[in-house]
Amino acid sequence: MTGPVRRGPVLGRVQVIEARPTGDIDALRQIASTRDASGFDGTRPGAQVSDDATPPRAPLTHRFPLAARALLTNDKLRQAIAQFDGPVRAALQRVQKLPPIAALSPTALKPEPPIAGRIDRSLKRGKPRVLFRPHDKEIQPFPLELADTWGLRHGAEVEIETTTTPSGETKQRIITDREDFGRAFVGEVAKVDGQWVARGISANRSYESVPLDAEAAAKAPSMEGQAVIVHVQNRGRPDVVGHVKEVLGSPDGAQTRFLSVATDHGLSLTHPEEAMAEVRAFQEEPITGKSFEHLPFVTIDGKDTVDLDQAVCVEDRPGGGAIVHYAIADAAYYVKEGSALDKEAVKRSLTAYLPGRSLPMLPRELSEDLCSLVADQRRRAFVVTLELDANGALVDSKFERGVIKSRAKLDFEGVQEFIDTKSGPLANQEYTRSLELLEKMGGTLMDAAKARGVVDNPEQEMRASPCDDSPVGFELKARDRLPIERFNEQISLMTNHAVAAELESHGAKALHRAHVAPEDDKIETFRRSVAALGLPWPDGMRMSDYLLTLDPTDRRTASIFRMSTRTNHRASYVPNSPGHHGLKLEHYLHFTAPMRRYPDIVAARVLAAIVEGTPLPHQDDDELDHIAKCNERAARMHGSIGAQCTAILESMLLQSRVGETIAGDVVDVSPGGFKVQLESPPAVVSVASGPLQKIAGGQFGLIRDGTAYETPRGTFGLGDRAEVRIVGVDTLEGTVEVVPAAFGDGPATRAA
Repeated sequence: MTGPVRRGPVLGRVQVIEARPTGDIDALRQIASTRDASGFDGTRPGAQVSDDATPPRAPLTHRFPLAARALLTNDKLRQAIAQFDGPVRAALQRVQKLPPIAALSPTALKPEPPIAGRIDRSLKRGKPRVLFRPHDKEIQPFPLELADTWGLRHGAEVEIETTTTPSGETKQRIITDREDFGRAFVGEVAKVDGQWVARGISANRSYESVPLDAEAAAKAPSMEGQAVIVHVQNRGRPDVVGHVKEVLGSPDGAQTRFLSVATDHGLSLTHPEEAMAEVRAFQEEPITGKSFEHLPFVTIDGKDTVDLDQAVCVEDRPGGGAIVHYAIADAAYYVKEGSALDKEAVKRSLTAYLPGRSLPMLPRELSEDLCSLVADQRRRAFVVTLELDANGALVDSKFERGVIKSRAKLDFEGVQEFIDTKSGPLANQEYTRSLELLEKMGGTLMDAAKARGVVDNPEQEMRASPCDDSPVGFELKARDRLPIERFNEQISLMTNHAVAAELESHGAKALHRAHVAPEDDKIETFRRSVAALGLPWPDGMRMSDYLLTLDPTDRRTASIFRMSTRTNHRASYVPNSPGHHGLKLEHYLHFTAPMRRYPDIVAARVLAAIVEGTPLPHQDDDELDHIAKCNERAARMHGSIGAQCTAILESMLLQSRVGETIAGDVVDVSPGGFKVQLESPPAVVSVASGPLQKIAGGQFGLIRDGTAYETPRGTFGLGDRAEVRIVGVDTLEGTVEVVPAAFGDGPATRAA
């Protein structure tokens, strides 16, 4: 196990946790970059290390020679001398004359606490690699042996403990617990040395090979060579075994690959038995509460959606406007604070959506049945009633807990067809007037948002979905959002705003959504960039109004919207209401998707306490901060999973097109290259400058205020048409190798 290097004052002012040289010239370069006033003309110090917990930092003159001697072998030291110049080279030449650092003595080492960090699984030159990334940014990430990390999921929070033997040899141990080991993985059934096992099939697998339990082994001959979902028992122990939960089919199938990515990140395909026991108890309970069953609620979602969080009913308001009843699934009733369901929900924080499959935050028995607002079934719900005037302004609001019965499960396409034609199966229904008012008030709320200065981004969605006509079983399509989707979204936004304002009026904490305004320098950079593209932003005009002036058929427009998004900070969860810059709202939180996001359950519990007059839960900042961090970690994980799944699907779809030239639009440029969104499939491939320089030589770089990438064989600007040739595909890694057609048949550049 290769050790870490900490830039800190231990052992002669350079802490070397690994006694042998590591050959890390990059680490030496970082140390050299922190030069002090003394230069690099010092010699090895003879002073002893202080016993104080925080000994004073020695001058760089002392630290640098020791670092060079500790980090580099003699061969690497000679290479380093060739790479540096000036005082650094002179110092390195003197270092050559120093004796190698002796093995560390236990008496010379000050005891070090374990180093906390996370496991990072990736590929390097096609081979799996595991890095330990310390939380302390002063410690560089370092690799771990694969054999020491089997079963540890990607992103697992662990500690590294370093000890020194009497002989001076350093040893390291990974400190972890059961929850850091993946509960499940996707493997291929095989017989190895007379034993039936499941072998992990992904490129950066968490499990290499796990013996099957007796039940699975008995069925193994019929599953040999097939991909299976394996539930791991005795995680993190020598007697680990796997139980087959599901047979997926071909190990090379797209769905198999997607699930393997998810399980490698630690997403579990099942919920703990303790949580399932709580679900079974709820299934025996009668559904009681104040009845709202007279209201003709309907759900409006995608055709394949089964976790139905929201139902809507809109009525005419005397004097103009509308009365909106928005029913939200009462997940907080079932997920009791501190219960097994609650602990698992906090851990998951979010529902993960893979192409063709979801991994729900709550058990499917809840999220797709008992808690879901399915049609013609009595269901518990929070009913938020919003009274809106003719301009969409909120006049009054009411929050109640009760029981509803949805009249129908509608989909966006069907409702949009009714809105466009005012005919068809949705006409002359009990809920028809509600749909008409939803269109009217949705449009009014969108106009109100534009008046506030909210940016309505028209960028197309990239959606991966099952497709029987595709040779890989999935397709990747770009689609525009339908108007009804935007109308429905406006009702959700208004509901979230109303709940946040209600909690704020009672001084109640929850996980409010914080979104701060961008810095002036980001705005100025955006202004220069759009001017360089020939579409200047007039002084005195709001950004939202400027964006509305752009021609959606102009290929530069999509790039400008992308740049406008980058001026923004990421939104985050905080205990108190700070305002939301993007939505231009004083109060905002998440409440309307409690089966998919844990912060929504927190908001529902606090609102329920206000409505029912009970003590407020979740009022401790440390507790809310912990929940927010769990959610942030889950969001990062899901983003990584989504990106990997998309990359794998893109590589599969382009595998048969190696050698072809495909046209697309330049959608992004950076100092390292540019990105092209292809026409069909709508995949995004990256072109890096390094390999292209090997083909053409010459100067490469950004021009025109960062809106174009110049090469010796052409300039690639945002919105420009470009042609790239597909020269290689690796579906295991999810990479596509491309070269611009203008560069001929030279070596490829790899693009994920």
